[in-house]
Amino acid sequence: MTGSRLTEFEEMIVSNNHLDFAVGYPRLTSISMQWERYKGIIATTEGLPSRQHQLGALRSSVHSLFNERISDVAITYSGSVALERALSALIPTDRSTLLVDPGFDIIDSFVRRVTPFPPCYLYLDPFTSHEETVKRLIKKIDRTIGAVVLVSPNNPSGLTLSQAELDQVGEACAAVDAVLIIDHCFILIDPDDCHPGIAFDLSEKCRWAAIWDSSKTIELLGERFGIVSGSFSELTAIRQVLAEIQLELPMSSLVVMARAIDDLRSGAYLSELKKFIKSNYVQLSKVCSSVDVKINCPDAGSFALVAIDKQRFGTSEEAARWLLSKKNVGVLPASLFYMSPNSAQSDFIRISLARPPEIFSVMCEAIIALACALWPVALP
Repeated sequence: MTGSRLTEFEEMIVSNNHLDFAVGYPRLTSISMQWERYKGIIATTEGLPSRQHQLGALRSSVHSLFNERISDVAITYSGSVALERALSALIPTDRSTLLVDPGFDIIDSFVRRVTPFPPCYLYLDPFTSHEETVKRLIKKIDRTIGAVVLVSPNNPSGLTLSQAELDQVGEACAAVDAVLIIDHCFILIDPDDCHPGIAFDLSEKCRWAAIWDSSKTIELLGERFGIVSGSFSELTAIRQVLAEIQLELPMSSLVVMARAIDDLRSGAYLSELKKFIKSNYVQLSKVCSSVDVKINCPDAGSFALVAIDKQRFGTSEEAARWLLSKKNVGVLPASLFYMSPNSAQSDFIRISLARPPEIFSVMCEAIIALACALWPVALP
């Protein structure tokens, strides 16, 4: 796998014992709870189902999680592998791949590994309206584009396509015979009930593939898994490249994964998570308003972007490092999300909202302190 500057920054935050508002992905249960479950499963030597049966049980759990909307799915040991394999199988080498900027830098590196044809970047200001953003995206899909790679809900902005908008993107791709590849890692996290469009419903509208990664919601003892689905020819091509990695998950892992998905589907965890993400966003918005700092309006996901005015302070990286050194909180600067060196960048820090409210209040206090120390003109 190609390395990621974003991941390196996150690791630096964790290794220095800072309060982590950089990643802060929500988790279903603690590692200790999963460990107890894992020990109970591997201690059982009788009555374990066959591998084929357990794979079927895991597929059935995922199928139910998405309300019966997935007809066929391949399973890998991580969402990153699912995405990399999907890209390697489907990205054309004779036309550009359209990527949204800002975005996740590892997607850019995966695309560049597949084809020498340089990606085409569509800069989308995360502080502009949802409607304008979608309009510009669809307009950009022309005959120079052979593949469109989207993350919905988007990382970092939280932009989320509705089903109607996703259908329009699919139709635009079909019109130029481009394949649509959707990363749905945050799809279950929609605190504002935005009813996100799901690529598994695209059917025959275009050539498509879609992935979901368990790691954004479930802690599995360091393990994680991804699912990938797609239109018939595309899923067949992805399965062929998945076969190259010779992967067989241990039986105990398959059992733990299926049970964790069942917990996620049937428990109150997701609804509670959405409540405190929304509450944290409301609190942060009030804080930003009080110090005259702009905040974006994410449709879904678990992040908010706080704008950094370079004339009032400097760069987002300087702001992020000040928060680390002075307030012991870790956030990510905008520079880690821009893939094209020529983007007309907006500057911001990305803050995870997926933290308990009593911890998130520390982040709000840190933003006020940042404004007092570095943006004094913002205060009354």
